[in-house]
Order: sequence, then C-alpha cells, then structure tokens
Amino acid sequence: MKPQTKKIYLCLYTILIICGCALIYWCFFKPITPKTKKTHVSEDNQDPDINIKTAIKDQQTLEEQKQKNEDALTKTKNALNQQKQELETIKNDLSTKEKALETVQNDLKTKEQAFKTIQDNLNTKEQTLTTTQNTLNQLTELIKTLKNKHLKIEYQSDGETIKCITEFDPSTSKQIKYTHYQPNVNKINYIYEYNPSNGNAIKLTYYQSDGKTKKGDYEYNPSNGNLIKYTDFQSDGKTINFINEYESSGNISKTTHFNPDGSIKK
Repeated sequence: MKPQTKKIYLCLYTILIICGCALIYWCFFKPITPKTKKTHVSEDNQDPDINIKTAIKDQQTLEEQKQKNEDALTKTKNALNQQKQELETIKNDLSTKEKALETVQNDLKTKEQAFKTIQDNLNTKEQTLTTTQNTLNQLTELIKTLKNKHLKIEYQSDGETIKCITEFDPSTSKQIKYTHYQPNVNKINYIYEYNPSNGNAIKLTYYQSDGKTKKGDYEYNPSNGNLIKYTDFQSDGKTINFINEYESSGNISKTTHFNPDGSIKK
C-alpha cells in the first residue's frame, strides 16, 4: 500500500474514534437533573406518600434516561461499525485499484521492452541491408571493371568465389596485374604488378585478413625483376614498421626501423 493511502486511512480512523468518544461521554457522563414536582408541604411535617411518589417518578425518569442513553450508544456503535465497514470497503477498493494500476504499469513495461527489441531488430536488419547493398555496389563496380579490361578470372571450388584475376595490357597482351584472393572469401590476399613492356614483376602487396589493409610491399627492379625494397606496415596498414633495402645480389643492404608514431628509430 502506498504511503499516501495509509495517511488517508489513519485520518479517517482518528475522526471516527473522536466522534465515538464524544458520544460515549454524552451518553454516560452527562449530568441528569430529574424534574421533581413541587408539592405543598406544611411547615410542621411533609407528606410521606408524596415523597415516595416523587422518588418513584424520579427513578422512572432515571431508567428512561438510561434506556435512551443505551439506545443512543447502540445507534452510535452501529453507526461506527457501518462507517468502519464502509472504510474497509474503500480500503479494499483502493487496494484493488492499486493492483490494477500495477498490472497496467507492468504491462506497459513489457510492451516497452518488446518495442525496444523490435526496434533493435529493425536496426540490425537495416545495418545488414546496408552492408549487403554496399557489397552489391562493389560487385557491380567490379563487373563494370571486368567488362572494360582484358581479364582472366579463375574461381574457387564452389564455382562462385573468385580465386584470382589476371589483367593483361590491351596493346601487348602481356600480364600487368595479378590479384589473388583468400580461400572461401572474396577478400584480397596479395596483388602482383608487372612491367607491361617486359612482364617483370615491379611490386607485390600483401594484405591483412580484411582484404583491404596493407601488410607489406615488395618492390622490384623493373628492368630485371630483382627485389630492391620491402616495406612492412603496422596494424593500421599505413604506419611503417620497418624497411629493408636489398643489393642486386639479393642481400639486405640497409634496414630502417620506425617508432609507433612513424618517426625513425635512432
């Protein structure tokens, strides 16, 4: 039961108790002044019969007054009991309404939670749809690119996932680029770039598992295809970790290390 409701009940009980006490006091403690009939008595002696009659009448008056007081007390008790019953009915009614209100509040909370769940599901589906749309856009662009270039496409065992793409120079028909994809996914593993004049490799780029972020670059001499430089990248794919430079014999001639902020280590 709420504190405000308890205060209302307490005030009603207090008023009933005060009224009951006032009625009881009026019934039992109010002074009774019985009326006595004045009789003419001689100065020498009073008539005994008159005194007895007066006493009997006074007693009857007292008994009548007592009966009236008892009747009034009974009525007061009945009225108090009736008011108590009415108060109890009000109390029960308030309790029922409080329970009904609590049920409505719980129902609202349940519906709010259900609505939030639906909203979260819609947001998730919207994100999934956006991702799917982006993938479709990328595939559309890839298809356009494939149509405009001299390409050779090989697929993985499922017949759908690309294994590698080889690009050729339109004028010389020599290989100029080779893109290899990771197993079972359309994500780039590495890319070879070639000199269109002689077909020698000029660059090899490895990518991280996301297929977008660079892992390392190998650079080759365009004339003879010998390795001349290797650049290793940090996890962001942009900040250099270290660089190896090579002699014509293939041995490392110089290594330069870099700090996490991109500055050269001394």
